Amino acid sequence: MEKTGAIPPVLSIYMDVLRIVAAMAVLIDHLLLRRYHGTPRDLNAGFDFGADAVMVFFAISGFVIAHAAADRDPGSFAFARLTRLWSVMVPAVVLTFALDTWGRAINPGVYDGSFFNQLAFHDYIFFGLTFSNEWLWQSSRIGINGPLWSLSYEAAYYVLFAIALYMRGWLRWAVLAAGAAVFGPFVLLYMPAWLAGVAAYFAVRRGFFLPRTLLWVGVA
Repeated sequence: MEKTGAIPPVLSIYMDVLRIVAAMAVLIDHLLLRRYHGTPRDLNAGFDFGADAVMVFFAISGFVIAHAAADRDPGSFAFARLTRLWSVMVPAVVLTFALDTWGRAINPGVYDGSFFNQLAFHDYIFFGLTFSNEWLWQSSRIGINGPLWSLSYEAAYYVLFAIALYMRGWLRWAVLAAGAAVFGPFVLLYMPAWLAGVAAYFAVRRGFFLPRTLLWVGVA
């Protein structure tokens, strides 16, 4: 595979701006939920723009991961992805467990089961190390930390992408099928957004660009 350079500065800045906008959209969308403002209904009912913002994150992730994999062998790719994910996921689940324990001691009524999934500490750590809380045809919220679902999806996409990129022949298709069965349909339903980012990366790498007018129509 030919060597690739760094992502052009203008494109990198553009993606950083997209990340910031998407992050703010997710934050505001969550703050509109009834559990934060105390009204009888969610204020974002009918226009859940936070979900759209997550799709932006997935597309950016697909672009960046495709770029990161271009010059790496399977071992270095796996090491880079695992260390990056663990550096976020493990501290997050430990902190979640600590805050859940503290919060339940202060105000147990908040943890009535509507948004809280009670787990033992070893379950927090298990999900933090394996990212499997959204796999195997089930969705298991980690304590009260619902947003961690997206990292479980991301990890699955990294695995499927690596299988498709590094394996060959019939074994690749067999392992892809096994992986898809393990991750389940809910994870796979969101994968086209992630793959759109991968496609965008290869389009940019090969110099394929859509007409500016068509791009503005797409933005609109």
